[in-house]
Parts: sequence; C-alpha cells; structure tokens
Amino acid sequence: MNTAFQLGKESELIKTLSSTASEESNEYKSLRDELVKVRLQSEAWYVYMYNKTSDGWIYTVDGADWNDKEYSPYGTAMEFNPQIQERLLSGEVVTTGIVDDPTWDSYYPPLHQ
Repeated sequence: MNTAFQLGKESELIKTLSSTASEESNEYKSLRDELVKVRLQSEAWYVYMYNKTSDGWIYTVDGADWNDKEYSPYGTAMEFNPQIQERLLSGEVVTTGIVDDPTWDSYYPPLHQ
C-alpha cells in the first residue's frame, strides 16, 4: 500500500516506463527492485504492476526475483475478474483472489487434521 501511494499513477518512473516500454530501461529496473522489496516485506507470493491499454490489461512490472526465468515479461496480456478491474480503476490496491491455477495447481497446501 505504501509503495502504491508513494509511486502513484503520476510517478515519473511509471510515466517514463510507459513511454519507453522497455525492460532494459532504468525506470523498469527501479520499479522492479521496488516491487521485489514489497514482495519480500509483505511475504506475498506475487506482486505486479499492470497497465490498462486499448487492447486490455498488460503486465508492466513483475516483482519476481531477477533470476526468476518464469517472470511475466512487459506487455504480457493479463486477465482477471471484472470486479477486480473496477476496484483497480478506482485506485485500490487489490489481490486477485486466485487460489487455483491450471498450470500451477493449488497455491495453498491442503489442510490436514
């Protein structure tokens, strides 16, 4: 939440990244470093920045470790529940609520008694 507030949608880093659209840019690298910190501090599994374009939502910056080969590259299409979109557009920081994935199966181990 603090990082989202600090960067905001008017952040120079975000505006410049939107114009360069390059993972090689200093802006991308700075934003990714910031999201890596957020992921580690919050103990979240994933932290991303998205961007709404005329073609839909895209991944903008992935907060995965720099050596993670399965990160989401800039510009990859992103889909989520329309209710999530409404909340994002109103400025909220949201979680997707995804607990099962067709590729990765369940994100949470089953509880045993």
